Amino acid sequence: MHALILAAALGALRPAAAALDADTAKEIPRFVKLDVAGMTPEYIEHMLKVDAADVPAKYRKAFEAKKLELYTLKQLGEGKRKGTIRMPDKDCSIPKEGKSDDVKILLMSGYLEIYDNEETYLEEKTRCSQREMMCEFSLQVVHEHVPRKKEVRTRYFLYPKDALYALVEEYRSRGGNHDTAFFGSAPFPTCN
Repeated sequence: MHALILAAALGALRPAAAALDADTAKEIPRFVKLDVAGMTPEYIEHMLKVDAADVPAKYRKAFEAKKLELYTLKQLGEGKRKGTIRMPDKDCSIPKEGKSDDVKILLMSGYLEIYDNEETYLEEKTRCSQREMMCEFSLQVVHEHVPRKKEVRTRYFLYPKDALYALVEEYRSRGGNHDTAFFGSAPFPTCN
């Protein structure tokens, strides 16, 4: 229910960065700890207009994580209205405000890591490309530089309220078995 309220609050919102006034600065510690369900649409709109660069360093990562959580819930709320069959363009635009390449921020905002084989399973099961899952769902892809090995490691993250995460849990419960589930399983999202 609160996802619909959030979607309404963020509907046409394209926040312009606002200067951090004294009252808003005092509100930052509360904002980063407050559960989304306890926020009003007006409060969300006001806080999303704050530029993270103006937030005190002590709260900056937590602030960015909370903003990411809000945008993710908005994206998932909009996705529920689209149903299970998605038709994204091949060159769909990945929502910039809803993505992060910082593992710590992703984990702080509630994302959970999935692994290469699980991401591959999602591509097979949904017929969605990695890009389409980033556009339509909450998939986050982070390319980390591993200094000692001088290589780049790819990590995948999903928000647990995403329908794709239910497929990951199904895959894990079957021990990574790709066989189809029993009759009566819930429909899963697909791309066409």
